[in-house]
Amino acid sequence: MNVAAVARARDGHLLLIPVLVALAAALLWFVHQKLHYVTDCSLRSYTEYYWPRRAGLIFHLLGGSLAICTGLVQIWLGLTNQTGRLHRSLGKLYAAGVAIGSLGTSMRSTTSCRGLAGPFRCFSRSR
Repeated sequence: MNVAAVARARDGHLLLIPVLVALAAALLWFVHQKLHYVTDCSLRSYTEYYWPRRAGLIFHLLGGSLAICTGLVQIWLGLTNQTGRLHRSLGKLYAAGVAIGSLGTSMRSTTSCRGLAGPFRCFSRSR
């Protein structure tokens, strides 16, 4: 590899740092806005709509946060060609986060639109 190619690769990685920092900051802002769902388990925090669906919401938020955090590290490791044991382990953790978040979404979608009617009741005319 010549010196120019190494310098270009290093510059590309330096541009990646602010992007990953911005994504991490956006995640922290979102978690700060939604943290009350995890720390304050009361009707006041969840409101009437989310109170019966709080378990699914917590699974969705925690699984999604886990997937986003590990995904940011996965992107960094992949672009810097550091794909070793840590990269594979974080990939499994990422998949687990996606599965947990999907489980929470499934739990929430089956109780949407007033009761255990399934997600397609939202589109029916008889309410």
